[in-house]
Amino acid sequence: MDDPSPDAASSDAAEPEKQRGRGARRAGRLGRRVALLFWATAMTFMVVVGFVTIIPQVFLEEPEGVDAQAAFAEGDCGETAETLTAMLLERAGEHVAEVRPAGTLGPFFRRWDARYFAYLRHCGESETSAELAKLRYRLELTLRRFDREEGAIVRELDELGSD
Repeated sequence: MDDPSPDAASSDAAEPEKQRGRGARRAGRLGRRVALLFWATAMTFMVVVGFVTIIPQVFLEEPEGVDAQAAFAEGDCGETAETLTAMLLERAGEHVAEVRPAGTLGPFFRRWDARYFAYLRHCGESETSAELAKLRYRLELTLRRFDREEGAIVRELDELGSD
């Protein structure tokens, strides 16, 4: 029945150790897989963030006014608000007089926004800054509506006049 030989006794004792060894190896493989998945996710995240932040800085042109903060060293907040207002009104007049397409508004407003945010950083929130923002957004909507409705009529008249 029972084998009294030393080989038989050692094989029974070795069986639980083999079981433990397999479990440890299986846990090690699982741990490596989890670590590899975590590492791959972290590397993917870093590459995506790197491309999203670096590519625009290298290949896309910075809007005018990004460095406008430096211009405020000697500048006056009231004077700058007047300049921003004049820029808006001048651009609106040009847009209506020349009946420019609405696509030309985007770049202008991006540059204006950069100057405006530099003004806000320097001068802070005030009634003037709120009024400037209100003017900017209302003017943009008005110019887009003009281009869509009256601008089409003016372009049509220009075509008829040139015939």
